[in-house]
Amino acid sequence: MKRGVQYFIDTYDYEHEAWPQKENDASYFEKDLPWNWGNPGAEIIGYLWQHRELVDEEFLGLVTDIAMRHLRQIEDRVSAFADLCFLRCARFIDKQYRNEIIQKIAARVALFLANNRNTNKLSNLRISFPIKHQGS
Repeated sequence: MKRGVQYFIDTYDYEHEAWPQKENDASYFEKDLPWNWGNPGAEIIGYLWQHRELVDEEFLGLVTDIAMRHLRQIEDRVSAFADLCFLRCARFIDKQYRNEIIQKIAARVALFLANNRNTNKLSNLRISFPIKHQGS
């Protein structure tokens, strides 16, 4: 586990305040990052919280603040994968952040449903939020 956590710490890109989706993928930082920041960033932060005893407190605070800033700035239309990554993060992050994450994602889901209620896009949609906190 130590090596995995260290890998996340080592691959963090301070200039872009994000983790690359793939090694040496400049296009992610240039065009996909604003729309898709949470994938993989939020999910990785969740894992760092899950194993916070292996993470420098200052680094964890820095990336958590960045994640919450991105969450607050996210527009209504964002990658569903980014939303899922934020929900995975919510499983492990402190309660003060967890509630805000869940409320933001739930609001986006509600907006999506409202905007698409008269279309066939919802015919096979299944939604559940089984968020069980695992941590403090």
